[in-house]
Amino acid sequence: MASGGFVQTRLIDDAILVVTLHGNLDAITINAFETEIQRHLSQGTSKIIVDCENLGFMTSTGIGSLVVLQSRLRKQGGALKLVAVHGIAAEVMKLVQLDRVVEGYSDVESAVQSFRG
Repeated sequence: MASGGFVQTRLIDDAILVVTLHGNLDAITINAFETEIQRHLSQGTSKIIVDCENLGFMTSTGIGSLVVLQSRLRKQGGALKLVAVHGIAAEVMKLVQLDRVVEGYSDVESAVQSFRG
């Protein structure tokens, strides 16, 4: 598991990246998030789960990053899935209709199973 404080990652089945966020996804933390994601994308990862259970809130910068990531993953035949989005982050995602673009799940295992088919 890679750890950078705000962002922690782990691979499942050598193909599904689980990214766990701690804190807020905003202008201060977006670089750490995008750097970690890019590291895995450059290794061919196209299935990503973002665990938001410990996410406080998400600014427009964070939302924009997720939209771009989802678009990129779809072009590679993969997808982005979000887990345990709640509170203000969930309200913002519904407001901008991100929940219509990115699938959401209650827990990591459910999201993993959706990739396994």
